[in-house]
Amino acid sequence: MINDNDQIPRTTCTCNPHGFYSLIPATLSFAAWVASLSQDGCDFASISGPIVSEILLTTTGDAEDSNSVPYLEFGFNGYRIPQVGEEEEWYIDYTSNCHDYEEIFVKRDIYWDLSRILSFLSLVLGGGGAIFLWFSTCFIFSPATWRWTGYEILVAAMLQLGSFLWFNTAVCQDDPDNVCRLRFGSKSDIVAGTLWLVSATVMLMKYPSPRIKSVAGRGDDCNDKVQRNVQHKATSPRGVDNFDDNLGRHENKISDNSDESRETRTTEGELNIV
Repeated sequence: MINDNDQIPRTTCTCNPHGFYSLIPATLSFAAWVASLSQDGCDFASISGPIVSEILLTTTGDAEDSNSVPYLEFGFNGYRIPQVGEEEEWYIDYTSNCHDYEEIFVKRDIYWDLSRILSFLSLVLGGGGAIFLWFSTCFIFSPATWRWTGYEILVAAMLQLGSFLWFNTAVCQDDPDNVCRLRFGSKSDIVAGTLWLVSATVMLMKYPSPRIKSVAGRGDDCNDKVQRNVQHKATSPRGVDNFDDNLGRHENKISDNSDESRETRTTEGELNIV
């Protein structure tokens, strides 16, 4: 039986103490964080309708060009104007700069600001939880730490999905002729929110108990590596010399103890004779 004193402390880095299961939420959370970071603030949704020509008329000053553009790509921070390709198809050049909104035509209401705040909080909580989860591949997490990290990831998923309140903004709702659709940014948020939700579910369903590891080298691959290093040192010339010296001192100590025991027994015999 392994005593508590023989176990490696939680502050000691070991080789994946929670096993393969801990890699599942860590990988999912990190992938969700990358998906959330992939948008640039100008690609959350596309909008078509009268607002397109109104905005472009102030931007380009050409009424004909403003009427020919079918849609704009909106984000929390700005918008992009599509371009015409060689086959006369409209596309978005994501290397182009974003344009600032004209407050006359674009009203940033409470839904707009709330969606932006929720998106930012989900990015912070989800990213922090994803990075923290990777420490479970090196350190032992207690059940409470594992559970509360799962709650953090779950909150990040809820906040990420809450950012879709943006589609209730006045830009999309006031004029029925304006139509808002999902674009790259909102689709990335769906992927991020789903991955965070699955990761939180995996964490709250099961706590992967850490494998017991002892200093003596019993039970796992990490300790086997340590034991092989010890054996290598013992078989090296310097290690053999050190081993012989230690063995000699140990034998001398045993011999001294034997002499003391023999003298004690002799003394006790002489006292009995007297």
